[in-house]
Amino acid sequence: MSNDERENQGMSADDSVTPGGAGNPTPKKKTGGKHPPTPGVGSPADRRRERIRELKARLQREQSRFTSQTRKERNRQLYVFGAMVEVAYRDGTDEQRRTVMEWIEAFLTEDVHRKRARAGVERIDAERSRKDG
Repeated sequence: MSNDERENQGMSADDSVTPGGAGNPTPKKKTGGKHPPTPGVGSPADRRRERIRELKARLQREQSRFTSQTRKERNRQLYVFGAMVEVAYRDGTDEQRRTVMEWIEAFLTEDVHRKRARAGVERIDAERSRKDG
């Protein structure tokens, strides 16, 4: 189409057109929205299903992030609490140390956990004896 023909139809020379049927120019569609249409998704029902899928994926990511943050915070609390018990055992009186040992036997129900706790107590005792010795 020549510039003269475009001007006769009310178009400028730089208007984008794609050929329509029977030689009639058809202006390109503008989406008008924030996002371009998703290719291959045509009907409103398809677009709605796609939007639901996207929202579910976003919700899953946010739930995962929240769970991760919660787990990290609990791990930090456990670390600090364990450090506090270690300092209490290390710096405590003989009675306080006996109390910690009673807690180990009373509250740690799995052998593997009791063994780890006892190993920690042995390590602290060894460090104390090196300092004292």
